[in-house]
Amino acid sequence: DNRQPWFLYGIDVTAERRQSIMAKFYQRDANGQLVNKGWPKYVDGILTPEEQQEVCKKHDACFDWEVRKHKLFDTIVGMQADLMSLVELDHFDDFFSPALEEIGYKSIYKKRPRASSHDGCGIIFKTSSFKLLTHDSLEFVDRHDTATNKTEKDRVGLFALLQHVSGYKLLFVSTHLARNPEDNKQTKYRAKQAAQLLHAVTTFAAKHGALDDPMLLAGDLNTTNIRQIANIARTIFQFCDEPVHPFLFTASAPRSMPTSVTTTRKMCIDYMLMQASLALVDAYRMPVISSEEPIPNEEHPSDHLPLVFKLQFLGHRSQLHEVARSWSLVLLQSHCKSAESAAAQASTPLTSEQLMHAFDFFNTNNDGELRHEEMILGMQDLGLIERIRQLEEVLSHELSTKTTWSIVNARLDFEQFRHVYLQCYKRVKIHFRKDIVETFSYFDTDHNGSLEFDELLSSFRNVSPFALTDQTFAGIWKILDMNHDGKVSVDEFADALIDSTVLVGEESVATRGLASQKSRGSDAPSQRSRGSESRASRSSSVGPRREEELTQFC
Repeated sequence: DNRQPWFLYGIDVTAERRQSIMAKFYQRDANGQLVNKGWPKYVDGILTPEEQQEVCKKHDACFDWEVRKHKLFDTIVGMQADLMSLVELDHFDDFFSPALEEIGYKSIYKKRPRASSHDGCGIIFKTSSFKLLTHDSLEFVDRHDTATNKTEKDRVGLFALLQHVSGYKLLFVSTHLARNPEDNKQTKYRAKQAAQLLHAVTTFAAKHGALDDPMLLAGDLNTTNIRQIANIARTIFQFCDEPVHPFLFTASAPRSMPTSVTTTRKMCIDYMLMQASLALVDAYRMPVISSEEPIPNEEHPSDHLPLVFKLQFLGHRSQLHEVARSWSLVLLQSHCKSAESAAAQASTPLTSEQLMHAFDFFNTNNDGELRHEEMILGMQDLGLIERIRQLEEVLSHELSTKTTWSIVNARLDFEQFRHVYLQCYKRVKIHFRKDIVETFSYFDTDHNGSLEFDELLSSFRNVSPFALTDQTFAGIWKILDMNHDGKVSVDEFADALIDSTVLVGEESVATRGLASQKSRGSDAPSQRSRGSESRASRSSSVGPRREEELTQFC
């Protein structure tokens, strides 16, 4: 609606006038009721009658539902996607669902819990590409008043377990986090919602035996700093020693152009986050939008530009290749003066399971020990053969051998393989100190440069999606307050978080405690065995190019 104070296209609205309009828009009386509810009450006295008329004209031309709905549908159809996340989705039952079903799509939907909002999140999939196995949803709890027992809910998360025609399974999540990306005060709600979503998805995946299946999250996250949101949630799960889906530690987002362009902002707030077991094949070109022609407009019917990517399920061999390359680069770059390139590929450490996969990549004879010739062949396969000498020197240094590893210790077992990686990772991880300091700043609510016990306890409980007992937090505080001075400095916080992150690789925190849930959920084959079996069965009937196409989706 162009008459909302954050739009008002068609006229020149200065920052001062918009601020006055926003103040009137949100003004409440003593009972908490909006004083100026409804157009044009909140612009009266600020916009002239002529300006109000221009705003309405622009609304009729570009915002009106009857004008936009067919353009929106044509945009969706034009993407030719196999799988979609649509958020701020209204008119689902009376328009989108039946229209999409006619052209071969099925969909699931979850409306926002707020009565005055008619939109929600939808997952739409092409029936010729995907089959729905099961799904669930979550209403985010923003506030709970224990005195009145009233709960405030506004946004939702929707998740589905799907099976692709190739046989691979996919955990797909659609969500829309708290509004106003420009408002840092909203970060606490977005972080809290993200933590609740991860907690719910972890339980869902464990119940249905899908922890080993790749996860994909797509939606409007209303932030330009998704790393901060993820790091806040990661801090809670790691320090509280709670199991969480591996997605939290392995997901990344392909880069994109700004997705939200209005007269007041131009930023990317929409994301597609994917695990490393999915590969980005292609990204569709996005239009370059100027703030002089903000969206929606005559050409673009939504106030967000769509993100469209082509992805591919990685078979077992490809996944081994990825984790082996990550292992190698961490070792190679850890002894260089500049390790930013390795840091870019190692934002979180490989888990124990991933390290075992990396070990298997090199250990071609499956005897549990790596020989020098196996390392040479593996580095050649990774395209890193020219750096084999450097790798040998790193191994020699970390294993405390006096001469190069290839001569003195011609065999490397898994424990040595993991030990070397973790030691090198600690060196590379220091390049993420900026992210950690940014996370620290979020918890430092009084902005005095240190964390006090009650301050951090309150911040943790505000975000945590699970009960945090005094005893549990006391244990966390003991780890953080390294010098026992009653407060936590940014250095103490960073060191503790780095050590805790490394433990994810050493102890597999990502899946600890979920094995029993997982075994009850499904007897589906593991990602590793399934990848090997599907690769073997396809290779006999189709060529390599066709095999790749069979595992791709948009």
